[in-house]
Amino acid sequence: MPVVASAHGGGNGNADGPVRSARATKRICLAVGVSLDGNSHRHSGPAYGDLTEAQIQSVQSACKALAAAYTEQRTSDSGALTVEQEAITAARLKLKGICPLPRDRRHHHLFRADGSTGATGTTGTTGSTGSSAECAEAEETYWATVKAARGTYREATAPARAKFAVALSEFEKVIEPILGSGSGRHGH
Repeated sequence: MPVVASAHGGGNGNADGPVRSARATKRICLAVGVSLDGNSHRHSGPAYGDLTEAQIQSVQSACKALAAAYTEQRTSDSGALTVEQEAITAARLKLKGICPLPRDRRHHHLFRADGSTGATGTTGTTGSTGSSAECAEAEETYWATVKAARGTYREATAPARAKFAVALSEFEKVIEPILGSGSGRHGH
């Protein structure tokens, strides 16, 4: 989950109240020389020239902690997403090998754009391959695999998401007394 989603989702623990926007968070960090996402473009907005050296160092430290948590979250998300997609793709290929192309096309996203279903077999009243009972079972297996893969993804990414939420909350605790509540905040 990118910074945008986390920051907008109430990473400070108060999903109903105002939260600092992800864009504002990035701008604050860039203004003190810290990139949250590896992008080194310096923000051209307020440079916070009226901050003391100690305040700048506090903001930099909070930004660095947030950047580390964000990097960990992105890495976790990327790896888990690859595993999820591989599991779903394998299940989809198995389904395509058993079931004919749906006549009503409601599930057209499960099949190739050219309309083929993958494996070929005898053609009869049930389609290119498999009986309707085999197909129903394959569909159930497919959707169970999708559900399991999504659950595995959530489990695999939960620790990094939680760590990021804590880092975002700590960031807010540091930033609030230094920059005040008006800097880049909005309500949902």
